[in-house]
Amino acid sequence: MDIVMKKILFIIILIIFSFIFISHTVLAASSAVQVKGNIPSTGSIKIFGYTGAYDKIEAQAARVYAQTTADATGYFLLDQVALADNTQELCLTSIDSLDRTSFPTCIPVVPSINSIGPIVLPPTLSLNSPDQSANQAVIVTGQTIPTSVVKIVLSKQNSFLWAILPNPAYAFNLPEYGINPDQKGNFSFKLSSNSSGKYRIFALSHFSGNPTPKSQTLLLTIPSAWGWWLILIIPLVVLTIILRHRKNWVGRLHLFVEAISSHQHLH
Repeated sequence: MDIVMKKILFIIILIIFSFIFISHTVLAASSAVQVKGNIPSTGSIKIFGYTGAYDKIEAQAARVYAQTTADATGYFLLDQVALADNTQELCLTSIDSLDRTSFPTCIPVVPSINSIGPIVLPPTLSLNSPDQSANQAVIVTGQTIPTSVVKIVLSKQNSFLWAILPNPAYAFNLPEYGINPDQKGNFSFKLSSNSSGKYRIFALSHFSGNPTPKSQTLLLTIPSAWGWWLILIIPLVVLTIILRHRKNWVGRLHLFVEAISSHQHLH
């Protein structure tokens, strides 16, 4: 009987130790497993083109992101950009050293095409101040492809052309000012602020005979110098008239008071 009990006890202990060993092994194996998930890809695409020297280029779409940096000539290459399912277009933006962002350039993605380029990205653009005082210089700065020619397009917001043109990207018949950028593609342009009003300004570049898309459109407000003069002159004119005719007005006021007093006495 003792032998039977010892065998049963031995089997129970063996089962307990086996369970503990198996549980520990399973837990250790589970902790060593790394869970990884990949965005389903339908292939990849190579995109190349030109922008400002050393600019950062970002390509974005739903569940797709890639970035690279342009070289000294403005050339960039996004190699083997993984595309997610149903990717129909990629939008490219350029970010310069001053964190100015270009207007997005969106390109369609065709499954049968695995290389697109050259894509010329639009310039970046900024103003020294969107609200200028009269007779203060307006400085437009930006960056573009180093060997290109920059066109600054300027028009009053309330002009007839802006009323009939649905999109400023097609306003090529508006006044343009040509600028040659430096070796890094940086450019600046000074505008006269003698003419007051609200203006729209954008830039585009011509590279190898082809125009880039337009930049961001900036709004500029230049107040009229006459507005400040009128604010100062009108009160002075009114005060002068009052002082010049003060005796007449005092006499008339005196007669008016006497007339009221006489009327009250009669009653």
